[in-house]
Amino acid sequence: FHSFGGWKRSLFGPLHMHGPDGVRFYTRMKTITARWPTNPRAGAHFSMPTMN
Repeated sequence: FHSFGGWKRSLFGPLHMHGPDGVRFYTRMKTITARWPTNPRAGAHFSMPTMN
């Protein structure tokens, strides 16, 4: 499947080659899932730096 966006309003294919349509043409849609641990070994630690 090749899409071509040429000069003078010529277009071959369902998508344009510039802008968001070009990104859609060259990328593959995917879903990433991750499994989180049920029992974390250590708690989360957060500290806010302050000026003394």
